[in-house]
Amino acid sequence: MVEMKKGKGFTLVEFMVSLFILSLLLNIAYTSFNIGIDSYVRTIDNLEIQGNMRFAASFIHNLLLNSELDDITIGRDIYGRRTLLIDRTRFHVRNKILMVEHKYGAGSPSPLADYITGFEVNNDEGLISVVMTGNKGNGTEPISITIKVYFDE
Repeated sequence: MVEMKKGKGFTLVEFMVSLFILSLLLNIAYTSFNIGIDSYVRTIDNLEIQGNMRFAASFIHNLLLNSELDDITIGRDIYGRRTLLIDRTRFHVRNKILMVEHKYGAGSPSPLADYITGFEVNNDEGLISVVMTGNKGNGTEPISITIKVYFDE
């Protein structure tokens, strides 16, 4: 008969309990890693949207500063979307993309900024305000930028 030596090695129960504990720790580590990756992706998405919107806002702001109130037309296109016309440069949103058309009527529009979900323009007695809202639609809060330029008459 073979004799078992006591005190050496692990029993099957001890081995199963240690595997169970190890699997719990690995599950916690994996979940934490995924949460970190999701947070990182959302942050990068928000930075991309902010960069796009800041570039577009700067472009529109500079055009407004270098124009006169008579050069600005606020309206809607045939689809009911808000449009802004500064001299001969036209802005509107199409499929979450802010489009710019230089020399309006002579060319086709080009994309200026992605993920723009809202574009509102108002003229309140010489105070032109442009509000752009952006979001990728991944459950994050919308980002908004407002441009205001006052024209004396």
